[in-house]
This record gives sequence, C-alpha cells and structure tokens, in this order.
Amino acid sequence: MKKKVRNNKVILASILALGCLTAASVGFSSWVIAAQNTDDTSNVNVTVDGVKDHRYNFDVTASSSDSTIQLGPSTEGKYISPSGSASEENLNFNFELTFTARGSGAAFDFTSLGDQSFDIKFSFTDTLNINEVGKEYINFPSGTIGTISNSGFTASSDVTATQKNNEITYNGKLTWGSYFGGKNPSELADPTKVDSYIAGLNYLKGCLKDNAAFKITVNIEKK
Repeated sequence: MKKKVRNNKVILASILALGCLTAASVGFSSWVIAAQNTDDTSNVNVTVDGVKDHRYNFDVTASSSDSTIQLGPSTEGKYISPSGSASEENLNFNFELTFTARGSGAAFDFTSLGDQSFDIKFSFTDTLNINEVGKEYINFPSGTIGTISNSGFTASSDVTATQKNNEITYNGKLTWGSYFGGKNPSELADPTKVDSYIAGLNYLKGCLKDNAAFKITVNIEKK
C-alpha cells in the first residue's frame, strides 16, 4: 500500500518496502519470493546545496512527481518470481528543480546569467547502508545532469532531463548491483545461488523499514 508523503520541500519519492519475504518450493526448481506491499515506506529526500558566490543570483527548490521505487522480482523466473502476476520492480526516480530570482521569487531569467554557466550535479547518500562491504546490492547513480547558461539548460549526454521555463526535470534509474549479477533477481539461472539471493532480498527488506530514507543531494557548481 503506497502512502501519501507530505511534500515539505524536498521529498522526492516513496519506496515500497519489501514485505513479508518468503521462499516456497514448488516442484523441483521453482522458487517464489513474495514481496508483498506493506504499510512500511521509505522516503528518498533531495536537498539543494547553496553556492556562496555573490554572482549566484538565483534560488533553487526541489520537488518530485508521485513516483514509487520497488525492489522486487520483475518476471516469472526459473527460481525467483513475483508473488503476484505483476512485476514488483520499479527502479525509476525523478526530481524537479525550480529556479527563481533571488529575493523576489519570480521565475528566473536564464539570459541574466551573461557569460556565467553552472553544472548541476547530484549524488545519492546511502543512509541505509544497503551496500555492505563486498556486497553491492543496488547501484546508486550520480553525476552531472547538465549545465545552465544564458541560453537555458543543456542536458549531459546519455541523460534524460528537460527544461520547461524555469523548471528542470531529471529522470533517473537505480540498477541492481553485482550481488545480483547486475540483473533483477528473477533472472537468476544458477540454482546454487538461490539461497544467497533470498538472503540478499531479505537483507533489503530489513533495510527498507521504519520509514528509512535514502538522500539525494543536488549541487549547483559554477564552471
């Protein structure tokens, strides 16, 4: 069950925790991981760090649309499958940055930047310590989403980000880590790894409880 989360300023998304995670044998080689939706949710927060520069004449606020991240099986696999008929994987996330003129709150006019330009960078903070030493369960992206200048916003290559007036929206995606072979656990083809995959999914379930949160930090850096 997805919860509504108060958008106090910087809420990015809601993560459905892995629920009552069990393994049940069906026949000889069919395993099912039950990732039930629960009332436990985890928030991903995005904050914006200011830049101490007198020429930095705009403010930035962050928000997001109502997106959900789910860490669970995606297909009817040979050994691991969703508990129901639908995929329990959704690794997509997004955030929106709104630029306003400092001191007035009006939409920022990018042409006022003159010959200045700024890189927009972001990174995740694994506040849940999901990735243990030697065990990379989830890959958290980071990098430069693009640059703002007097002509507006230019997205970096291989980045999905758009500008609409004074708003810039970035769409990204988490990926499965090396512990799961860089693929959804339901794609497991090696029966000797079933127990370790179940242990990994149970570990993720334990991390995503009690309103735990990841954090995304966005930095605006002058070039």
